[in-house]
Amino acid sequence: MKRANVRREVGRRWHIRSGFTLIELLVVIAIIGLLLGLLFPAVQQARDAAYRTQSTNNLKQIGLALQLFHDVNHFFPNNGGDGNYGSATSASHNPGVATFGAGWSGPYYWGYASPKDRPKLQHGSFAYAILPYLEEQPTFAAAQHNLALSVLIMPGRRSALPQPVPATDPIYPGWTYITPPGFSNNWARTDYAANDQVVLPAYGTNWGKTIRIADIQDGTSRTVLVGEKALDHDAMEAGSWYWDEPIVVGGAGGTARCGDSIYSDGPLRELVGGGGYPGCGGGNWGSPHAGTARFLFADGSVRVMDEEIATTVMQQLMRPRDGAPVSEF
Repeated sequence: MKRANVRREVGRRWHIRSGFTLIELLVVIAIIGLLLGLLFPAVQQARDAAYRTQSTNNLKQIGLALQLFHDVNHFFPNNGGDGNYGSATSASHNPGVATFGAGWSGPYYWGYASPKDRPKLQHGSFAYAILPYLEEQPTFAAAQHNLALSVLIMPGRRSALPQPVPATDPIYPGWTYITPPGFSNNWARTDYAANDQVVLPAYGTNWGKTIRIADIQDGTSRTVLVGEKALDHDAMEAGSWYWDEPIVVGGAGGTARCGDSIYSDGPLRELVGGGGYPGCGGGNWGSPHAGTARFLFADGSVRVMDEEIATTVMQQLMRPRDGAPVSEF
């Protein structure tokens, strides 16, 4: 009996299945999709948190550079300027760089950075003026217009690379940009703008004027020094200089502003340059992170501000010595 059973077992052929059935494959794909759906938001949140932390660190480095500048010179830098409509002047060091805005009477030739300028009479922006205090002395000495620095760029918005400017703005009708023939059309910019009520635009009656810490009578913990600036995403991708001029030119809204509103990156158009009020020509704030922007205060602290903040509070935080009490924020 046992022997007969053995024969039957030996005579059987075992069939081993290879691969998945269609139903099993679909189940596996569905599980993988579910896992990826759970994983991607977590990865994106972690990446955004890292970007925000890096931007805070950038602002702290900029703040330290501004404090070191103040320690050496006994005043904060201004934002440069002293340009001229119609033609470049040798006094402003401009090699032929200009913006011709819609409705302007002619092209405006910006003040241009020079390492030979005295600190109060620097034609380039504040971001150029503090380069030696960011350990970028060679860049400062060469007035290098096409070297982008990661400390001046918000991670998550754009790469730290120079960008060409189009001759005609594809986003803002009527705006054109002039660069010198034979000049490298690649320009370093910054995603952080100074508060131009403290870091003064140095043109007209403000030429040569600066502000000291002692002049911030409303309190350094209640006065913005630098912030993440608003940008129209489409204009940024196109290389527009509309409220995003390079750091080697002075007196521009791309490097200093005083607007009273915060916007997330998007097709902001005219909102970028809005937010003006008496004594302020505008220029709003913002970031690629929905609903918030980061600000460096004159005491060296960095704080997150919500886009729902009242415009009256923002105006108070911009003015360094108007005597008005600052509401909680």
